[in-house]
Amino acid sequence: ANRKAGLWLLPYDRVLFFDVDDVPLPASGPRLDALWKTYGDSERLAAVPFERKGLAQRCFNSGLMLLRPGARAYAAYTDEALRLGRHQRGLCPGHDQPALNRAFSDWRAITSKDWSTATPGRAKRRCS
Repeated sequence: ANRKAGLWLLPYDRVLFFDVDDVPLPASGPRLDALWKTYGDSERLAAVPFERKGLAQRCFNSGLMLLRPGARAYAAYTDEALRLGRHQRGLCPGHDQPALNRAFSDWRAITSKDWSTATPGRAKRRCS
């Protein structure tokens, strides 16, 4: 559950993280600038909502996150990951997403009008 924990230790003011299987659409400078302007000033993590029917709670997809590194956020995430344990998946799907969603429950949603990604090959695989 800790594969993304190092993001909060990076020596930057802000980090825009794309998972390896996400491709930004469209890949233009003005859209990236708008993303920073709209969501970059917040202390809260910003991410794309995870939309699946039947989810009991509001969840985000950790494949695209705009975050502010820091010791407090790092501790919140790693504490939650340790609390959940390796084998408990939680209410949000994904390997690291249960801990991330619990640690950053006040996250802001990045809307599809502001940014979108494609995940090549995901449409052909079954995700449950």
